[in-house]
Amino acid sequence: MNQKVLRIGFVGSSGWAQIRCAMLGFKTFATLRPQWVVVPFGAEVPTLTVLQASHCDGFIARVFNHALAERLHALGQPVVNVSVVLPNLPFARVGVDLDQDGRLAAKHFLDRGVRHFGFVGRRGHFYSDQREAGFCQELAAAGHSVECYYEATKRQYRHHSGLLSLEAGLKSWLGSLPKVAGVFACNDVTGFQTAEACRLAGLRVPEDVAIVGADNDDVLCELARPSLSSVAVASKAVGYQAAAMLDRLLEGDPPPRQPLLLPPIGIVTRQSSDLLCLPDPDVAAAVCFIREHGHMHLCVEDILREVPVSRRSLERRFRKVLGRGLGTEIRRVHVQRAKQLLASTGLPMSEVACQSGFSDSQQFSRVFHEETAVTPSAYRRQFQGQL
Repeated sequence: MNQKVLRIGFVGSSGWAQIRCAMLGFKTFATLRPQWVVVPFGAEVPTLTVLQASHCDGFIARVFNHALAERLHALGQPVVNVSVVLPNLPFARVGVDLDQDGRLAAKHFLDRGVRHFGFVGRRGHFYSDQREAGFCQELAAAGHSVECYYEATKRQYRHHSGLLSLEAGLKSWLGSLPKVAGVFACNDVTGFQTAEACRLAGLRVPEDVAIVGADNDDVLCELARPSLSSVAVASKAVGYQAAAMLDRLLEGDPPPRQPLLLPPIGIVTRQSSDLLCLPDPDVAAAVCFIREHGHMHLCVEDILREVPVSRRSLERRFRKVLGRGLGTEIRRVHVQRAKQLLASTGLPMSEVACQSGFSDSQQFSRVFHEETAVTPSAYRRQFQGQL
């Protein structure tokens, strides 16, 4: 029996890296629905007449202003919003977990021994405010405060941060930070401009100011001088999950009351934060060894062969500097590697366990659940469509 053809509108500019990735995730799901006919709309707000003329049965949209929200809402068709710009719109929403993005950036700096912190963002913009909150809360729990700088010039969302590097206030603020400072930028555009401002101010990156952006726009991150570290978000999975949610809405399910928020995949470390500023050289050597061999099964004895000091001394100094023991650090690095493999590859669990340094699948499953409170399979399901 022939299935009814459904027209699905995809509203968003392919000029944004996150939307291109979301489109790929959407396409992965759409291959399961051959009755879907995709109708793309560009970056500018489509007129109500154009949207109505398309006769779409549902929409996936990057809703970044209220004018577009009003036009879509007026159509009365199911809409899934994939934007992180405007909260509390009357649509179902799938997006990235902005709070967790900020927390991950904070942990990245802490793990590298950074003890002074800054944030560059846009006050009153939801995506920036949420990432700032997660960053600051994670650091507050570790006993640290954060200095913040907000873009001074008011511009439309799609034009923001383009001239940020030329703001005299930003260059002065960066120069005033204690060194080494770990600066988290609310997105990669802002991170790129922060790196440019450091160059103009005569500040070394990462020796004086280490920088992490967010969204992992690989072209923009590599274009930065030096290349920009960034929080990698699950943009393809957002597109896939948005399509799956729209499919349920078209079947008559009610819109979920809460947005579906996907955790970050991890930090892609590039030159802008590739540093280790620990005060104890033996502890620093131990940390480097653990991270460089995180794909291998490790024990404390392996580290002691690399760092020839007594176990008791190294344990004591390690805890003093990092607040955790050698065994805990090994376990943490193994779990972090497993998270990245689960989110970004389709490797079988046995291979994930092997490449993450676990002795077998049973140990991997037990330790992963103890550290994350979810099973490896449940963690991977959050990223369905990411590959």
